[in-house]
Amino acid sequence: GLYKAYSLFFVIGTLLATRVPPVGLSPFKSLEQLSALVTFIGLQVLATAAWKCNGLKVEIMSPKGRQILIRHVAIAFVLVVAVCVALFPTGWFGPLSSRVRGLFLKH
Repeated sequence: GLYKAYSLFFVIGTLLATRVPPVGLSPFKSLEQLSALVTFIGLQVLATAAWKCNGLKVEIMSPKGRQILIRHVAIAFVLVVAVCVALFPTGWFGPLSSRVRGLFLKH
């Protein structure tokens, strides 16, 4: 399904792209490209919650299943925010590209 397809696409595509010298680590640094990483992390969180629900024999849309899902999303959110707070002052994330900045200029 979607989980396997996107996970393979992201892992293989990012692994191969980072081997090209001009690209380097930009998939992890460029603000325009971070949406793919956020989608990947979101699918991992959803799959982990579904795996946990299956182990407990609980439907994911039941009240107990939603509680598990919300707990997983909250933990992932806290971890992502902590990593961003730690990396932002170091200059890890680059500025928006001129193409994106140009979208907000008056013509």
